[in-house]
Amino acid sequence: MTKPAAGTTVDTLVAAQDSLRKRDKIAEADRIAEVAGREPPTRTLVIVGEIKRGKSSLVNSLIGRSDLAKVDTKIATSAQVRYIPTGVDTPDGWAALILPDGRRHPIPAGEVLDWVTVDGVHAADDIDGVIPIGAEIAVDAVHLAGTVIVDTPGVNGLNPQHVQATVTATEGACALVMVCDALAPISAAELEFLRGVTAEIGTVILAVTKKDKALREWRTVIEENRRLLAQHASQFAGIPVLGVSNAFALRAISIGDTDRAASAWTSSGVPDLGQVINTALGDPKRIVRRNAIQCAQVALGQLRGELEAQKLAIVDAPKTHREMTEEKARLEELQAAQKEWGTRLTQRKDRLQHETNAQLRKYADELKTRWEEQIESMGAVALNNQSRSVVADISVEVETTFVGIARRLQEELTAIAVDMVGEAQVQAGPMATALSGFDDIDLRPPKEYERWKGFFDPHLVTMGAMGLAGGGGVSTAAAGLVGVAGAAAGAVVGGVLGPAWVAFLVGFRARRVGRQNLTRWLTETIRQAREDTTAAIGSALSEFVPELRLRYADILSESLTETQKLINESAAAARADDTERQKQVNILDTELKRITAILNAFRAELAKSQASDVPSPAAAPAS
Repeated sequence: MTKPAAGTTVDTLVAAQDSLRKRDKIAEADRIAEVAGREPPTRTLVIVGEIKRGKSSLVNSLIGRSDLAKVDTKIATSAQVRYIPTGVDTPDGWAALILPDGRRHPIPAGEVLDWVTVDGVHAADDIDGVIPIGAEIAVDAVHLAGTVIVDTPGVNGLNPQHVQATVTATEGACALVMVCDALAPISAAELEFLRGVTAEIGTVILAVTKKDKALREWRTVIEENRRLLAQHASQFAGIPVLGVSNAFALRAISIGDTDRAASAWTSSGVPDLGQVINTALGDPKRIVRRNAIQCAQVALGQLRGELEAQKLAIVDAPKTHREMTEEKARLEELQAAQKEWGTRLTQRKDRLQHETNAQLRKYADELKTRWEEQIESMGAVALNNQSRSVVADISVEVETTFVGIARRLQEELTAIAVDMVGEAQVQAGPMATALSGFDDIDLRPPKEYERWKGFFDPHLVTMGAMGLAGGGGVSTAAAGLVGVAGAAAGAVVGGVLGPAWVAFLVGFRARRVGRQNLTRWLTETIRQAREDTTAAIGSALSEFVPELRLRYADILSESLTETQKLINESAAAARADDTERQKQVNILDTELKRITAILNAFRAELAKSQASDVPSPAAAPAS
């Protein structure tokens, strides 16, 4: 048997493996041994967190550069980006794409974002027939020397691909920084994600960003985060929780005044975070030990839950047997009614789709009527000077309105799915993929607005030619009335009807054509957005409903199998006499006490180790 990492005083890792092997958890025990026997890793820091929490800005702050990680909140990272120390073969500014087989494809550093962001021009392109899974950029982190920093995709519960990419990035990491912000305490989804990605990472740090936006509340949020961690994720109780301001840190980088820069840097809290990270990464053997302990804690926690369920089934076997038999009957009824349920689901889907389409029509009509009235009230000068801003306002409102309707439908469907198959099934896997179709609604850009289309009337040009023959010209007042295009047309009119009258005609036509062009553009833009939204909703629904039916059927089948297993176990326990049942309970109690003692030893060791990571009060940042 592989021994735990060198330097251990209590062989708790071996004890954990023994407990797992005793219960036929061979793979889990071998995994602990493998993690514990790893060579000390290179300094690797993985940064994870929900989108728009300031994750990429924190990467910039830690590196000491403001121009590296993408911080535009409208573009979420679609692949991990690794910032590696410079070297002989990787000078400052060197960059490469990471291919699935591990190969590196060098590219200019300025093109990295084109490949690894959702809206990048090369986001869907391949290299040698495969899509890159990330990128590397060589840069020396000012505050984390010699450290590989991994900026992962923003985590979103409805995007399992992003979650999986983040999980993959954390494998073999030395330490993990979970980013949340000071605007609200850590959420249940963030806690669940943290539990999910740290199965083999024992060094976890919580960075609470945006304290500059919550100057009064951020300390309270930090304390609440500590309480939530202790209550709902006890394995993280005692981990360092620090408040930071990326805005202050990045301001310090750009300020020329040394004293002001130093003050901003200290106030940012990033120096303390850097100190905690450097301390955590300072002892590679301790990192191996922590990771092995975390791996053991997860496996033993699952085993303890199974043993407690077995104990309950034995202690209360008759009741358990009766309840499980009733549950089986209920599940069988549900299974028999699947066809009927599927029909009702389809009807419900059709009703929601009909209601959504009615909403789309209603809002389309309201938008069109309101903007037509506004356009009608605009004069020639306003049409000339403000049409571009009106076009921009309409574009934003149209997209916001229609995408908002789709999002509300997504929320309703999510509630239906949660009610039928449970939240866990909705947050990951095929169900999440199906629902994510509503996140990817991509409206076509509005057609180019042609302000002067159809303005130049051959009749007016003819009059202009006649006017020129008569020696007339357009007046200054007329040019001002019709605007730039009107002046251009007016330059060729005059004479026969008189400059003022011709200018009036040109101005009148400018107003009429301007309104017509803008109204036609409005109508086409709303029609196109409604058409795109309707198609996207239809496509998402066509994927969602079959997937929900399949997942529901799978869950019923799995539940029946598990229920039958419990029925068999409880029946066997019920047939045993009291002496035999008590003997089985005593065996389970002994094993549960042993597992609990091992877990308590792990927690005590981690708490002691984590306490050494926290900076002393003297090093606390200025507020």
